[in-house]
Amino acid sequence: MKLAQRAGFRCSNPQCGALTIGPGAGPEGVSDTGTAAHIFAAAAGGPRGTGGLSDEERSTISNGIWMCANCGRLVDVNAGKLYSASLLRSWKDLHENRTRLEQGGHVQPFGWVQSLEVASHYLFMPGIIRLSKLNLLFGMNGSGKTRLFHLLTCMSSPQLLMDAAVLKYPADLTCEITWFDPALRRATVDVRGEALAYHVDARRVPLPPRPYRVWSFGTRNQTFAMDSPTIGGIADFLDIDPWAARTVVHSLPDLLPGVISGVTVSDKGSVDVAYVRGWRAADRRYIFPFYVLAAFAELQARSEPTILVLDEPFTFMDPVMELEVLDLFELSHWTFQVILATFSPHACDRRHQGWSATVLMPADGRKSRISQEDGDVEAINRAPEGESWEEIIRKLGPNNRGL
Repeated sequence: MKLAQRAGFRCSNPQCGALTIGPGAGPEGVSDTGTAAHIFAAAAGGPRGTGGLSDEERSTISNGIWMCANCGRLVDVNAGKLYSASLLRSWKDLHENRTRLEQGGHVQPFGWVQSLEVASHYLFMPGIIRLSKLNLLFGMNGSGKTRLFHLLTCMSSPQLLMDAAVLKYPADLTCEITWFDPALRRATVDVRGEALAYHVDARRVPLPPRPYRVWSFGTRNQTFAMDSPTIGGIADFLDIDPWAARTVVHSLPDLLPGVISGVTVSDKGSVDVAYVRGWRAADRRYIFPFYVLAAFAELQARSEPTILVLDEPFTFMDPVMELEVLDLFELSHWTFQVILATFSPHACDRRHQGWSATVLMPADGRKSRISQEDGDVEAINRAPEGESWEEIIRKLGPNNRGL
């Protein structure tokens, strides 16, 4: 019953959202058409497997998602292969947060990107990435991670895509992006030479729509460390107005109540943060920027659907701090999507926490193959200790598919 109540008695499938409770037969009858579906299977051999969870963990409410009867059956067809655990967990988190905001009187634009399909591209073999709320992206330098981000941003800001395609490569590519708003929408992007064309729901449109916003942060243009944070420094880091930066800073205690108890800003713009738990100064300088990023993305997501892209943010961080960052983004109340491109192999261990993983594999010539196959992802986990990330991916190339 609690699972249904948390979902507002509506199906958590963003393509459905059907009300699952209503009047039944007679003056006092109630009709209940909902079902509590498992994210990871209740028993070994079930849809989506057990995810390494214990019997007790698989029986808790955190491993359940409320759905209508039809969708509950649909997600378990073919052993659940079309609906991953990370996808269902994302549906649940997004639906519960949307319900929480609606209950508080806040109508939020619902949206989320479901997939990016590459039909033709100068750096990729044809393939598809199915996006969840939390996404990991693995690939060697030069494998095309940044180009994938350009494809995601081409709906609202095509300049990066076109600059690379026209100036550096033969400009000939096609991709398709699907998203919910809350209905399922589909856009095709075609580049031929210096011509860029968009089709949305099979209809040609003269200018690109902006169904979602992508905010990208990477070590190439950002330093993920703040020794003595200031409003000006945070504004520069986020590339926003200083007054918007103040809003982000003052939101931190409300958005992270178990982490930050208070924030004060001096007349000169210095930011003093009171943490719930003690942090060494060396640790605070690395973890605080991620608190700022999460708060910024959440506030942005309450205005428009938002994807936060982090391109290799762990370059100067130790493994303990990496895990803190992963814990941060796994908090269930966030309503934005995350794509984390990382060189950290142990991040794959977090897939049972809701992260889905994509690997860019060496393929023919200079092209990469987009893979979400379990065998490719698991191979990263099984890599011998001390083996470099590049060696792991190279072994997963076309001539050697395992370790």
